[in-house]
Amino acid sequence: MRGLENGLEFTIVRPFNWIGPRMDFIPGINGPSEGVPRVLACFSNGLLRGEPLKLVDGGQSQRTFVYIKDAIEAVLRMIENPSRANGNIFNVGNPNNEVTVRQLAELMIEVSVTELVTGEKEGLLQLPSDKALLVDPKFAPYVHKYAQDEDAFFADYAEAHLKLSELGFAEA
Repeated sequence: MRGLENGLEFTIVRPFNWIGPRMDFIPGINGPSEGVPRVLACFSNGLLRGEPLKLVDGGQSQRTFVYIKDAIEAVLRMIENPSRANGNIFNVGNPNNEVTVRQLAELMIEVSVTELVTGEKEGLLQLPSDKALLVDPKFAPYVHKYAQDEDAFFADYAEAHLKLSELGFAEA
């Protein structure tokens, strides 16, 4: 508001969840052993280690993922068109790509797990939010070799659909 009130030039970028190669870390594999990465890396970590995927409050929170190449293209369009971007707020993402965290977990299990030792297909550990750090392994999945290649896994995971037509952005 201060920008509008005082005649300041501004453009606000509100990023959705950007994904792509080297965007996050898997604890103890390609990053620090401590710390909590974002949901894709948390789930990848669980799959690689044969641990259940942890869902807080049933995994009902929603996320929208945008591939980093598309997100950067959108930001570049804003930079290249300052007069048209000035004074605007841009949500960089596509709400049509929205999924629940549970749906994301199920999709990641589907594309990466070829066999569940226990025979249980679901492979999800549901935790209330106050117990989200507890571990209760209920299955030991076999992780398909493809999912172990982090760059390939994240690059093929999602195609983003950004539409910033006023800035001339075309879908990648």
